[in-house]
Amino acid sequence: MVPIVSNVQGHDDLISVGYNGFLFAGQKQLVNILFKTQSCLSEKKYKEMSASAKDTVKKLSLCSINIIKNHFLKYGQKK
Repeated sequence: MVPIVSNVQGHDDLISVGYNGFLFAGQKQLVNILFKTQSCLSEKKYKEMSASAKDTVKKLSLCSINIIKNHFLKYGQKK
């Protein structure tokens, strides 16, 4: 799956257009992106973008887990 998300703060930090997804700024742009992904992306490119999106999510998950672990190590309950 290739993410197509609104171009708002936060999303633009995660999505590199054409690498791991697409950003849209309005309904007209969304329709254009949907058309483009359905008609212009080769199956190979779609699979590459999908794999890149999965890698991004994995990296974010690992980063989040490490942040939480460090937080609890630093501020967690002391015995």
